[in-house]
Amino acid sequence: AGLKYSTELEAGESYAVKEVKAPTGYDLLKDPVLFTVAKDSYKTVQAADGQKISNTKKGGFLPSTGGMGIVLFIAAGVVVMAGAAGAMIARRNRRENI
Repeated sequence: AGLKYSTELEAGESYAVKEVKAPTGYDLLKDPVLFTVAKDSYKTVQAADGQKISNTKKGGFLPSTGGMGIVLFIAAGVVVMAGAAGAMIARRNRRENI
């Protein structure tokens, strides 16, 4: 509300909002959000009628699916599983030798 119609733009052209700094804990919008302002529309548009822009929270500790960082987590999982298997085998061999 309050953004006036521009006589500088040709009919049908849009304004764009580009996010330059995201709120803490949220990702920056990748693309500008386009919107059109018609003459005198700022007098009639209510906040509930406005365009919705969804905020995306930043990812957590794990990398996104298919990202290169997942290789480290897979390798760590393999090492932990191999260690557990080795411990089971060593424990079984000790019991058989007694």
